[in-house]
Amino acid sequence: HYDGHDIAQGAEDPISGAVAVLEAARVLAKYAPDIPRTVRFVLWGIEEIGLLGSEAYAAKHAEELASIRFYLNMDSAGTRNNNRDINLNEWPELAPLFENWKEEMALDFAVGQSLHAHSDHFPFFMAGVPTGGIQSAEGMSGGRGYGHTAYDTLDKVDLRSLREASTLAARLALRMASDEEWPVSRRDGEAVQALLDSPDQQEEKAFRDRLDAYYAEARLG
Repeated sequence: HYDGHDIAQGAEDPISGAVAVLEAARVLAKYAPDIPRTVRFVLWGIEEIGLLGSEAYAAKHAEELASIRFYLNMDSAGTRNNNRDINLNEWPELAPLFENWKEEMALDFAVGQSLHAHSDHFPFFMAGVPTGGIQSAEGMSGGRGYGHTAYDTLDKVDLRSLREASTLAARLALRMASDEEWPVSRRDGEAVQALLDSPDQQEEKAFRDRLDAYYAEARLG
């Protein structure tokens, strides 16, 4: 997403991820005629106050969602304290594929499984689309870093981190679009709800319920 808090430049969150998305798109554009499936790059607005941009997109493009193989989220992907691992949003069937790609690319990233509602992948997850993101699999060593503070300024971002994020995104997107035997498909509503109702997700569910209630009250006011 490209919207940030007005207390700083938002260089880490959100711009490092937005820049990495744009660079991955620039690199892959050279090979577009030879890529067998569409790779769509999207920058979201209004993430910070409720995922409004991605939620509206998912609703408007509902008929296309079954055709999406994978949604790769890149929120703050180019920050220094992001290990640039892959976190799958509870898609264990995809883990062997990403582990195999890691070997092919000779990259040492971890493949984890986790779920949260705090970024633009979530409307797609709720619609059953396979989702994941470039983020540290075990949590970032410095917490969320400078994001959402007055210190999130351009000097906190370095080119190496941006290159690593954009390169990983481009190489993964190429493989996702080219794989002939994609091992998963869109979940139905019952399967999504079963995941949300699992014991591990109760704290996250309580947060979402409070957030939904807040927005419902704000709309009425």
